[in-house]
Amino acid sequence: MSGHFIKITTIFVYIISIIALATIIFGFVNGSLEESKEEYKIGNVKGIVFDLYNSIDNGHYENLYDISLEGKWIPKKKVEGKRQYNFNGIVEKDDFLKKAKRDFGGSGWRIHFTSLKILDVSKLSRLKFENQFIRESIILDYFDTEEIIKEIYIVKLEGYIIGSCAIVNWNKELPIARYGKKWKAIVTGTPEDYDVFHREQWLTDINFKIDY
Repeated sequence: MSGHFIKITTIFVYIISIIALATIIFGFVNGSLEESKEEYKIGNVKGIVFDLYNSIDNGHYENLYDISLEGKWIPKKKVEGKRQYNFNGIVEKDDFLKKAKRDFGGSGWRIHFTSLKILDVSKLSRLKFENQFIRESIILDYFDTEEIIKEIYIVKLEGYIIGSCAIVNWNKELPIARYGKKWKAIVTGTPEDYDVFHREQWLTDINFKIDY
Protein backbone atom coordinates (compact mmCIF):
# COMPACT_ATOMS: atom_id res chain seq x y z
CA MET A 1 0.00 0.00 0.00
CA SER A 2 2.75 2.40 0.95
CA GLY A 3 4.71 1.48 -2.21
CA HIS A 4 1.64 2.17 -4.34
CA PHE A 5 1.16 5.50 -2.57
CA ILE A 6 4.78 6.45 -3.23
CA LYS A 7 4.37 5.68 -6.94
CA ILE A 8 1.22 7.80 -7.17
CA THR A 9 2.93 10.63 -5.29
CA THR A 10 5.98 10.44 -7.57
CA ILE A 11 3.78 10.52 -10.70
CA PHE A 12 1.85 13.46 -9.26
CA VAL A 13 5.09 15.36 -8.55
CA TYR A 14 6.28 14.66 -12.11
CA ILE A 15 3.00 15.97 -13.52
CA ILE A 16 3.20 19.14 -11.44
CA SER A 17 6.83 19.64 -12.51
CA ILE A 18 5.92 19.22 -16.19
CA ILE A 19 3.05 21.68 -15.87
CA ALA A 20 5.30 24.20 -14.11
CA LEU A 21 8.01 23.80 -16.75
CA ALA A 22 5.49 24.15 -19.57
CA THR A 23 4.10 27.30 -17.94
CA ILE A 24 7.57 28.81 -17.66
CA ILE A 25 8.41 27.94 -21.27
CA PHE A 26 5.06 29.27 -22.53
CA GLY A 27 5.50 32.47 -20.53
CA PHE A 28 9.01 32.91 -21.89
CA VAL A 29 7.92 32.29 -25.49
CA ASN A 30 4.85 34.48 -25.14
CA GLY A 31 6.94 37.25 -23.58
CA SER A 32 9.50 36.95 -26.37
CA LEU A 33 6.76 37.14 -28.99
CA GLU A 34 5.25 40.23 -27.37
CA GLU A 35 8.68 41.83 -27.18
CA SER A 36 9.31 41.00 -30.83
CA LYS A 37 5.96 42.50 -31.82
CA GLU A 38 6.76 45.67 -29.91
CA GLU A 39 10.21 45.93 -31.50
CA TYR A 40 8.54 45.47 -34.89
CA LYS A 41 6.08 48.29 -34.16
CA ILE A 42 8.83 50.62 -32.96
CA GLY A 43 10.75 49.82 -36.16
CA ASN A 44 7.68 50.82 -38.19
CA VAL A 45 7.28 54.02 -36.17
CA LYS A 46 10.88 55.00 -36.82
CA GLY A 47 10.43 54.21 -40.50
CA ILE A 48 7.38 56.49 -40.70
CA VAL A 49 9.29 59.34 -39.04
CA PHE A 50 12.21 59.10 -41.47
CA ASP A 51 9.75 58.80 -44.38
CA LEU A 52 7.92 61.90 -43.18
CA TYR A 53 10.96 64.16 -42.94
CA ASN A 54 12.41 62.74 -46.15
CA SER A 55 9.12 63.71 -47.82
CA ILE A 56 9.52 67.29 -46.57
CA ASP A 57 13.15 67.37 -47.63
CA ASN A 58 12.43 66.14 -51.16
CA GLY A 59 9.04 67.72 -51.76
CA HIS A 60 7.03 64.47 -51.72
CA TYR A 61 3.97 66.22 -50.33
CA GLU A 62 1.39 63.68 -51.48
CA ASN A 63 3.16 61.08 -49.36
CA LEU A 64 3.50 63.58 -46.51
CA TYR A 65 -0.27 64.06 -46.56
CA ASP A 66 -0.91 60.30 -46.60
CA ILE A 67 1.08 59.74 -43.39
CA SER A 68 -0.07 62.88 -41.53
CA LEU A 69 -3.05 64.28 -39.71
CA GLU A 70 -3.06 68.07 -39.42
CA GLY A 71 -5.65 70.02 -37.47
CA LYS A 72 -7.55 73.18 -38.48
CA TRP A 73 -8.28 75.95 -35.98
CA ILE A 74 -10.53 78.99 -36.16
CA PRO A 75 -10.61 82.03 -33.85
CA LYS A 76 -13.32 82.15 -31.21
CA LYS A 77 -12.83 85.02 -28.78
CA LYS A 78 -10.30 86.95 -26.80
CA VAL A 79 -9.81 86.12 -23.12
CA GLU A 80 -7.66 88.52 -21.11
CA GLY A 81 -6.37 90.01 -24.35
CA LYS A 82 -5.37 86.64 -25.83
CA ARG A 83 -7.33 84.97 -28.60
CA GLN A 84 -8.65 81.45 -28.17
CA TYR A 85 -9.24 79.00 -31.01
CA ASN A 86 -11.71 76.24 -31.73
CA PHE A 87 -10.90 73.00 -33.49
CA ASN A 88 -12.40 72.84 -36.98
CA GLY A 89 -11.55 69.41 -38.38
CA ILE A 90 -8.66 68.06 -40.44
CA VAL A 91 -6.87 70.06 -43.13
CA GLU A 92 -8.13 68.96 -46.57
CA LYS A 93 -5.68 67.51 -49.06
CA ASP A 94 -5.65 70.47 -51.48
CA ASP A 95 -4.95 72.97 -48.69
CA PHE A 96 -2.32 70.67 -47.17
CA LEU A 97 -0.44 70.33 -50.45
CA LYS A 98 -0.67 74.03 -51.24
CA LYS A 99 0.74 75.03 -47.84
CA ALA A 100 3.48 72.41 -47.97
CA LYS A 101 4.64 73.72 -51.35
CA ARG A 102 4.51 77.29 -50.06
CA ASP A 103 6.41 76.38 -46.87
CA PHE A 104 9.12 74.17 -48.36
CA GLY A 105 9.09 74.95 -52.08
CA GLY A 106 8.70 72.64 -55.05
CA SER A 107 10.84 69.53 -54.52
CA GLY A 108 11.61 70.86 -51.03
CA TRP A 109 14.19 73.38 -52.24
CA ARG A 110 13.52 75.86 -49.40
CA ILE A 111 14.77 73.57 -46.65
CA HIS A 112 17.28 70.76 -46.18
CA PHE A 113 17.72 68.39 -43.24
CA THR A 114 21.44 67.92 -42.71
CA SER A 115 20.82 65.63 -39.73
CA LEU A 116 17.90 63.84 -38.13
CA LYS A 117 18.15 61.71 -35.03
CA ILE A 118 15.52 59.71 -33.13
CA LEU A 119 16.43 59.99 -29.46
CA ASP A 120 13.63 57.90 -27.98
CA VAL A 121 10.35 56.15 -28.76
CA SER A 122 7.88 55.84 -25.90
CA LYS A 123 4.25 54.81 -25.67
CA LEU A 124 1.25 56.47 -24.02
CA SER A 125 -2.23 55.23 -23.26
CA ARG A 126 -5.06 57.25 -24.79
CA LEU A 127 -5.83 58.87 -21.43
CA LYS A 128 -2.23 59.90 -20.76
CA PHE A 129 -1.96 61.18 -24.32
CA GLU A 130 -5.04 63.33 -23.78
CA ASN A 131 -3.48 64.86 -20.67
CA GLN A 132 -0.07 65.53 -22.18
CA PHE A 133 -0.88 66.38 -25.82
CA ILE A 134 -4.16 68.29 -25.66
CA ARG A 135 -4.33 69.65 -29.22
CA GLU A 136 -3.12 66.45 -30.84
CA SER A 137 -5.60 64.48 -28.73
CA ILE A 138 -8.49 66.58 -30.07
CA ILE A 139 -7.33 65.82 -33.61
CA LEU A 140 -7.10 62.10 -32.81
CA ASP A 141 -10.58 62.06 -31.26
CA TYR A 142 -11.99 63.64 -34.42
CA PHE A 143 -10.20 61.14 -36.65
CA ASP A 144 -10.86 58.09 -34.46
CA THR A 145 -14.35 58.65 -33.07
CA GLU A 146 -14.76 55.02 -31.99
CA GLU A 147 -11.48 55.14 -30.01
CA ILE A 148 -10.07 52.14 -31.83
CA ILE A 149 -6.57 53.48 -31.21
CA LYS A 150 -5.58 52.62 -27.65
CA GLU A 151 -1.87 53.52 -27.64
CA ILE A 152 0.08 56.37 -29.18
CA TYR A 153 3.82 56.36 -29.78
CA ILE A 154 5.76 59.51 -28.95
CA VAL A 155 8.96 59.98 -30.94
CA LYS A 156 11.55 62.34 -29.50
CA LEU A 157 13.53 63.92 -32.34
CA GLU A 158 16.33 66.34 -32.89
CA GLY A 159 17.96 67.63 -36.03
CA TYR A 160 19.75 70.36 -37.89
CA ILE A 161 18.51 72.13 -41.01
CA ILE A 162 19.61 74.75 -43.48
CA GLY A 163 17.26 76.87 -45.55
CA SER A 164 14.65 79.59 -45.17
CA CYS A 165 13.49 78.78 -41.67
CA ALA A 166 14.04 80.50 -38.33
CA ILE A 167 14.84 77.21 -36.60
CA VAL A 168 18.25 75.65 -37.24
CA ASN A 169 18.85 73.26 -34.36
CA TRP A 170 15.49 71.77 -33.53
CA ASN A 171 13.82 69.17 -31.33
CA LYS A 172 10.30 67.90 -31.14
CA GLU A 173 8.07 65.21 -29.64
CA LEU A 174 5.98 63.80 -32.48
CA PRO A 175 2.93 61.58 -31.85
CA ILE A 176 2.48 58.58 -34.17
CA ALA A 177 -0.64 56.40 -34.16
CA ARG A 178 -1.64 53.27 -36.07
CA TYR A 179 -5.16 53.15 -37.50
CA GLY A 180 -5.95 49.94 -39.33
CA LYS A 181 -2.96 49.25 -41.58
CA LYS A 182 -1.75 52.87 -41.68
CA TRP A 183 0.54 54.86 -39.43
CA LYS A 184 -0.22 58.58 -39.01
CA ALA A 185 1.88 61.40 -37.60
CA ILE A 186 -0.26 63.93 -35.73
CA VAL A 187 0.68 67.60 -36.14
CA THR A 188 -1.31 70.42 -34.58
CA GLY A 189 -1.66 72.73 -37.57
CA THR A 190 -1.89 76.47 -36.97
CA PRO A 191 -4.64 79.11 -36.98
CA GLU A 192 -4.47 81.63 -39.85
CA ASP A 193 -2.92 84.35 -37.72
CA TYR A 194 -0.12 81.91 -36.80
CA ASP A 195 0.41 81.05 -40.45
CA VAL A 196 3.94 82.46 -40.49
CA PHE A 197 4.89 79.63 -38.12
CA HIS A 198 3.07 76.93 -40.08
CA ARG A 199 6.17 75.18 -41.45
CA GLU A 200 7.81 75.20 -38.03
CA GLN A 201 5.14 72.89 -36.58
CA TRP A 202 7.21 70.00 -37.99
CA LEU A 203 10.23 71.17 -35.98
CA THR A 204 8.83 72.40 -32.68
CA ASP A 205 5.58 72.82 -30.76
CA ILE A 206 3.47 75.83 -31.74
CA ASN A 207 1.50 76.89 -28.68
CA PHE A 208 -1.79 78.75 -28.95
CA LYS A 209 -4.74 78.89 -26.57
CA ILE A 210 -7.68 76.68 -27.42
CA ASP A 211 -11.25 76.43 -26.17
CA TYR A 212 -12.14 72.81 -25.39
